[in-house]
Amino acid sequence: MKFCLSFTDMPIYTTRDAQPLFVRELGKGDPVVLLHGLALDSLSWLPFTALHQRHKRFYIPDLRGWGKSRHLPLDDHYVAQMADDVQDLILKIGAPKVTLVGLSMGAMVGLEYLKRHGDERVSRYMHIDAPAHLIRADNPKVVTPDLIDTGLEMLEESRYFDTSNTLAQLPKSYQRKHHKMIFGVLRNSLKMPWQRALALSVEYNPVLRNNIARFTSQGCWYSVLRLIESLVNDQYDTREALPLLQLPVTNLVGTHDTLFPLEETQAVTQLFPNAHTEVFEDSGHLLMLTESPKFAKIWREFLG
Repeated sequence: MKFCLSFTDMPIYTTRDAQPLFVRELGKGDPVVLLHGLALDSLSWLPFTALHQRHKRFYIPDLRGWGKSRHLPLDDHYVAQMADDVQDLILKIGAPKVTLVGLSMGAMVGLEYLKRHGDERVSRYMHIDAPAHLIRADNPKVVTPDLIDTGLEMLEESRYFDTSNTLAQLPKSYQRKHHKMIFGVLRNSLKMPWQRALALSVEYNPVLRNNIARFTSQGCWYSVLRLIESLVNDQYDTREALPLLQLPVTNLVGTHDTLFPLEETQAVTQLFPNAHTEVFEDSGHLLMLTESPKFAKIWREFLG
């Protein structure tokens, strides 16, 4: 069996504010745009593309603020800014329609894209385990309270930080909050106690933790901060726009997700006129890993 492994890994896509967005391109065929989650980058999608590169061309951006796009400027409406970058990418791809897939934070960006730009250029959408809003007045449990409290503390402490500093140059007190936020998201994404214990052991191992932060998007502290700011300021709410869209949607939810309430992730399906839910009974937030055979089957059928 042969796979097409050709790819372009240079920032050839320019955003509306004249910034170079880093995009990996792999395979050949119908275009598929993949959006990664919090503290990840385009590399996180590579294992899921290998078997499909003969008939699909994958466009995988490092979203603004992450990976090799980490140095792009961020504005006050960060989720909307990432969604506009996706629009710029899709327009430059030039195909009549693309398939769109979003995971966690990337799924929020996907819904924000559909809210802002509609479904004219998207043939179908896969939404992986994220709510359609983060308005705490409507649901106080829409994000775990401990993460909200940590985020508010981070916003307060960081008011006078130099955004050009690396995470390692920031006060130790802030670094602890940052790691608590990132690894808190990870722990809430896992189902089994041993998995959460493993994440906790990495969080409190300074050598592992600091090296991970140095070489990956886990160290993109300002992007994390901007995302928190967008969410606590109630800037993310796509609920009114989604019923106007007609594209087919596949909504994947993990029943043991403790990061977002199950009723909120499942509610995404009801907001779209043409959507269905795929339930992962033995998974938390990272359902692609914890039930990989089931995900692989759904993924293959979705891509067609």
